[in-house]
Amino acid sequence: MKAITLSLLLIFSCTVFGQKAESDSTKKEKNLQLLGIPNLANNKVFGWGGGANIGAFYKLNKNDTISPPSMTFMQAMYFQNSTWWLALLQENYFSQDRFRSRLLFFTTEVNFQFFTDNILPNIPSTIVPYQNTVSSVQASFSTKVFKNAFLGPIYTYGINNLSFDNDTLNEILELANIGEFVTSGIGLTFDYDSRDNIFSTTKGFYANVYSLSYFNGIGSDATFTGLYGEFSYFHSFRDNMILASKANIATLFGDVPFSEENVMGFGGTRFQDLRGYNKGEYRGEQLYIAQTELRWRFYKNWGANFYYGMGTVFSEGNDIPFLPAGGVGIRYRASKQYNINIGVDAAWGKNDNGFYFLIGEAF
Repeated sequence: MKAITLSLLLIFSCTVFGQKAESDSTKKEKNLQLLGIPNLANNKVFGWGGGANIGAFYKLNKNDTISPPSMTFMQAMYFQNSTWWLALLQENYFSQDRFRSRLLFFTTEVNFQFFTDNILPNIPSTIVPYQNTVSSVQASFSTKVFKNAFLGPIYTYGINNLSFDNDTLNEILELANIGEFVTSGIGLTFDYDSRDNIFSTTKGFYANVYSLSYFNGIGSDATFTGLYGEFSYFHSFRDNMILASKANIATLFGDVPFSEENVMGFGGTRFQDLRGYNKGEYRGEQLYIAQTELRWRFYKNWGANFYYGMGTVFSEGNDIPFLPAGGVGIRYRASKQYNINIGVDAAWGKNDNGFYFLIGEAF
């Protein structure tokens, strides 16, 4: 039943956009492209959920032939266990791609869980439910410093409220920053981008490395540092077949709040995690992921993706788990003008799985 429902929703969305693409081909291309896809999900912790992904793609200056399209994107979701989130993303590319800016607003109330294995290793593994309410904003602005390379400042601010069903757990687990607290971090972001298309890349290399330092002087209640890296490479075997590979690194130092730890499969807004993990079983201060994906356009605007990845997440002194994942997906090219796909992925991890609706690609 789950697979049938997902397929019907995807076919309905693709039919709508297929009609739009066909009609667009008979007239002059418009600057603005609007895309949307219903989002249906089933999570082992959240239960069933629904929502929507909506994106607008356009050139800030129609005469700018170098800058990629700018993007306004929204995702809204609500689940059976009352978890919900709303994300708004604005990415701008302008002045012949000499400048790039990014503004992300994210608000959520998450009813999630974690496993006590690493914190209390001497007792049987226990699942502990918790609630975290977060409202955050992240902004960055970068300038081209040489060919394909961009450098600039990045800032993030968040208001968190973390709580457990049982107050005594706070003392037993000795977790810091329980209740309401603020995170405020500043740093630098560096991008190297030689991709031919930022939405559906066929060739090129992309790297994003940034740091965030959180400290009292800029209003943060926690003092720690995060270093993050994303590296992607794309190679075309032929016109309809692409091999895409990606690696992620996220490492945290200092007095890291519990809610800021890396969680495999629930990375929030930092980057796309290893698909196939949703339960929150694996978390820690160090995270490493590698994944590769074969993208095959098998018929006109239709394509299929085959994916495999592996990763680990841990804190110093704890066991280092090996976490494999794999999956398949279907794609439909909804915008010929900007070469933007929509689609759905099914992925399986170690005793876990997940479904993912996308505008564009996972990376």
